[in-house]
Amino acid sequence: MSNEKITDGMMVSLRYCIKNQRGDIIEDILALPPVSYLHGSAGIHESLQKAVTGMRPGDNHNIILKATEITELQEDIDIQVIVDAVREASLEEMQKGNQAFKTGNLFCGDECSCHTGVTGGKDHV
Repeated sequence: MSNEKITDGMMVSLRYCIKNQRGDIIEDILALPPVSYLHGSAGIHESLQKAVTGMRPGDNHNIILKATEITELQEDIDIQVIVDAVREASLEEMQKGNQAFKTGNLFCGDECSCHTGVTGGKDHV
């Protein structure tokens, strides 16, 4: 297992479970294959990217994203994140950006290339 830290320009594979503040599960991919994305791209919301920056493979953290800080959220959400892999992105991955590599539904911004159930079921693929 690589011991690389998550920084811009790294390909990150992670799994997550998103819950609202009442504990209701919004989305859970902990038992599924991980989502891969190019860190530092527009693939996932910048608040979430900031929260996972510095994490390493094997790290398991709970991150709370506040609706008062993220306009796309209607309520605070709690995200359990497990980092599966971190590696340097290839030149091709850097040139293509995030769009060709996103495979899951992680909460993201308007420029995302994924599906999301958190912001009203937007479909950006």
